[in-house]
Amino acid sequence: MKKRKTKKRKKRTDTKVYQNKQIKKIRNRCLKLWKECVKLRAHNKCEAPLCPVTKKLNAAHIEDYNTHRFLRYDLNNGLCLCPFHHKWGADSAHNSFLFMQKMCHLFVARFVSLKIVADFTKKTTVKQDLKYFKRIEQRLLRYKQKYQDQE
Repeated sequence: MKKRKTKKRKKRTDTKVYQNKQIKKIRNRCLKLWKECVKLRAHNKCEAPLCPVTKKLNAAHIEDYNTHRFLRYDLNNGLCLCPFHHKWGADSAHNSFLFMQKMCHLFVARFVSLKIVADFTKKTTVKQDLKYFKRIEQRLLRYKQKYQDQE
């Protein structure tokens, strides 16, 4: 028996489903770039005081990105921490308010300069979201290049 040749269907790029998938891909790329930039800015060291760890570092948000969506990709809203200081230790970002307060005092200039990037309270179209995330991706790529040039 001969197999029938099937024609490949052309992808429809004008559907909302396709555009939402594109937005999700760009958002994931932006988050990955944000993590890389935060680690590069910290010179791949834990930013907790007197911590010598340089491996298995996590990029942590200072202000929770689920509640503060406009700060999700702001580099000033990030800390590079080892797993102990990020999540597992008694004195860690997830377990101790005092730890985060101490970190705020160490990096006062960074926290003062947190800016609102976009207003997510108003409804936006899929095309506007796509443009927004592409701009953020380009900005994060520039920061990554800048931090790599400094090393």
